[in-house]
Amino acid sequence: EEMHSYRGRTRGGCVKCQQTRSLLLAVKVLYGFFAFLIIAVAVLASLVFRKVDSISEEGSFYDKKIMKVQENIHDLTSSNCSDIHDVGHFGQEVSTLKKEFEDIQKMILGQEQILDQASRTQQSLSSNNTRII
Repeated sequence: EEMHSYRGRTRGGCVKCQQTRSLLLAVKVLYGFFAFLIIAVAVLASLVFRKVDSISEEGSFYDKKIMKVQENIHDLTSSNCSDIHDVGHFGQEVSTLKKEFEDIQKMILGQEQILDQASRTQQSLSSNNTRII
């Protein structure tokens, strides 16, 4: 057996030592790669959260604008205003704002789906990392 260990010697040490070093290097590279993936998922998740927050802020802005227009319409109708043109104009504005609000809600739904996917990816990466460790 001693002869075998000497026979396996090369310039950098025994073959088993070189294999061990190679394996350790591969494990370190793999850990680095998983750390990079976890950081990337965290950055993407924070970007998605920011986008969802900005979209929800826009939605609340449009909610306030719709409420204001509805109040104006209510004021016009309660004061028996005979100017049908203004009421029609406000009605069109409310319809436009409602459509914009629905579009924002669709965007929020899409962002939530992206966020769910990012969360699932992060969970998968974490479980894979746990299995490797």
